[in-house]
Amino acid sequence: MHSSFPIGKGAEVFFNNRLYRVEYVLSNQIVQAKDLKTGESTQLKIADLTPPENYRPAIEPLDLDKPGQAESRRRYAFVKKALDNPNRTREDVKRIANEAGVNERTMYKWMALFLATRRVSSLTPKKRSGGKMGNRLNPKINDIVQLMIAQIYLTKQRKTIKSTHDEVRRHCIAENLKPPTYNSVRKRILDIPEEIRLKARGYGAALKKRLPRPGTFTDATDPLSIAQIDHTTLDIILVDELYRRPIGRPYLTCIIDVKTRGILGYYLSLDPTGRITTSLALAHAILPKEGWLSRLEIASDWPFRGRPRVLILDNAREFDCPWLTEACQELGIEVNYRPVKTPHFGAHIERFFGTLEGAIHQLPGTTFSNPTERGDYDSDSESCMTMVEFDRWLAEWVANIYHQKYHDGILKSPIKAWNDAVLGTATTRGVGLPDLEEDPEMLRINLLPSARKTVQPTGIRLHYIDYYSPILRNYIEVMNADGKKPKFIVRYDPRDLGTIYFWDPELKQYFELTYRTPHPPMSMWEYLGYRKELKAQGLKDVDEEAIFAAKERNDALISEAALRTKTARRANERRDRAQRELPITRPALPSAAANPPDTSYPTGPVKPFEVDGAW
Repeated sequence: MHSSFPIGKGAEVFFNNRLYRVEYVLSNQIVQAKDLKTGESTQLKIADLTPPENYRPAIEPLDLDKPGQAESRRRYAFVKKALDNPNRTREDVKRIANEAGVNERTMYKWMALFLATRRVSSLTPKKRSGGKMGNRLNPKINDIVQLMIAQIYLTKQRKTIKSTHDEVRRHCIAENLKPPTYNSVRKRILDIPEEIRLKARGYGAALKKRLPRPGTFTDATDPLSIAQIDHTTLDIILVDELYRRPIGRPYLTCIIDVKTRGILGYYLSLDPTGRITTSLALAHAILPKEGWLSRLEIASDWPFRGRPRVLILDNAREFDCPWLTEACQELGIEVNYRPVKTPHFGAHIERFFGTLEGAIHQLPGTTFSNPTERGDYDSDSESCMTMVEFDRWLAEWVANIYHQKYHDGILKSPIKAWNDAVLGTATTRGVGLPDLEEDPEMLRINLLPSARKTVQPTGIRLHYIDYYSPILRNYIEVMNADGKKPKFIVRYDPRDLGTIYFWDPELKQYFELTYRTPHPPMSMWEYLGYRKELKAQGLKDVDEEAIFAAKERNDALISEAALRTKTARRANERRDRAQRELPITRPALPSAAANPPDTSYPTGPVKPFEVDGAW
């Protein structure tokens, strides 16, 4: 699992399988480090460093459905309160420990656990077999309690805890079991995160009023203290790679560092803004940019990176979802939403968009800001830039123009503001380089949407499609105490449903699952379109075969229509772009699906997917 590790003075790191200790941070890209075996000092590129062996234990992904995760978030609130005070004393920690209901030693232990991993799930209570704070209920009784909570309490009928306890008593007596006390049932209900309880009981519309947004809006004190994220549709018409004909306007999801006005990261896409564009922009913001700049053949320094402590979002639908909250909580990022009718809380990102659009209006194919400004200019006829060409132009403009130009809001350029604050000046001490991510690929995977699925003899079924890997054979016959199959965490990339990621709870790592039956790649937006089409045709039972048959027909129609319609060319370009960038932004797809033989399961050692370290 992913965590971060420090690279400041005194930090131990690995380079070419040798252990070094950092002596000095020379720049945003270079440190001087001593080989602990030979004693020799040398300069090392930060992008090439990895954490020491056994640096972090594997941690299970954060799962909002588990009561233990509610406790981990409660603990994190107190840990954050302590860590937010750089001048804290022992008395301060002792006071916060009293507020948390623990002793001073436990509070220091929590702080150390979080600092070691930078992950909220590191604070999850360890499972106990019984005793104080443990689950003393008989497994059969506990199963009845959980079932009644789901069927009685977590419904829109909004029945009371007492009603739930009465049903538990009735079922236990019928099974000749000793009923649990009212408090035992009540405790298990209150262990469920409040967001889940409210939504299940029909309070979804009032959730924002019932649960105030955490945190406050203050001025940024240093880099990464506050960041803003937003989407926009850019004022330019692009052309496709094949025919060089118009395909429409691209979308941009961008994250800006409020203190320095530097762009932490962004994602440019032909897909409408949503979960995956937000996920990819956030990962791009956190990770180093050297490999990405090299692929674009751009010579520039882009030091802006790291996990922001506070992320400010607007109230758009794609931002208001448990998935984003879960991902940010796991990374130790506090999520704040702009108050309604307060656009000044997003002024920094909005101003950047305005500056960017001003530069775009000088390009061929621009749509300008409005029809009046556009006049007789024919944007479609003048368009000539492909998505690849515009992607490079955008990165070049941000890195070598926007970041280098004087910004009157901070009285210096963004690049100088970052370097002064991070590395320090002749008169002020810098805050130090942001921690590096121990496992960038795990960061990307854990930012993807997730689902919980059972393992069947045919594999795992997601979106009516069966997936398989030999690793699943270990879980085909596994059952819970209630005789039901357990559900496992799987994650998927909406740009290509050909590969999903299965979290193995025993080995504590993800494994790739591919189509059980070989099929061409398919995106989520394609899948949803085919499913809607099949249901419109009166097909009630949509299955895998019907979905891919519809895809084959649709691909043929798009190929024929590409010369005639902008919609078909855009669909082609969306699909082609996804396939071009997937090997970079996630592990490369296997050459063939890992299908089990008809008579027995595959044999041989099971290996996790290879990690592509570049973004």
